[in-house]
Amino acid sequence: MAYTATLSGSGAVSLLGLAENPEYAIAHVITAGPAVRTPFDGTPDLVTKVGWFQFGVEADIGFGYVSYYRDPIWVNGLRFIWGIHAGAYIGGVNMLRYFWSPGTSVYLLIGP
Repeated sequence: MAYTATLSGSGAVSLLGLAENPEYAIAHVITAGPAVRTPFDGTPDLVTKVGWFQFGVEADIGFGYVSYYRDPIWVNGLRFIWGIHAGAYIGGVNMLRYFWSPGTSVYLLIGP
């Protein structure tokens, strides 16, 4: 199953039973906050300061559950797609953490 949501601000959500083995993510900026910038003339969909998301896992390491996250995936376009490299496997993901710049909302689709 896929995970879909329109998100703003920052937070973390569970992916249990949804997108636990993500192969791709699509981020579509619904509202660009005041910090979002277009750095290059002629490329209006290439932007900076939208925000990022991370895949992670929540695991019990002996003294309670702790969350661990992979490197952030920076969203640098109004219409952005991320995918794993051919032959790669993320697996074992059960958490999503995100941060979008103030005033920014993003529709996020994660799935196989």
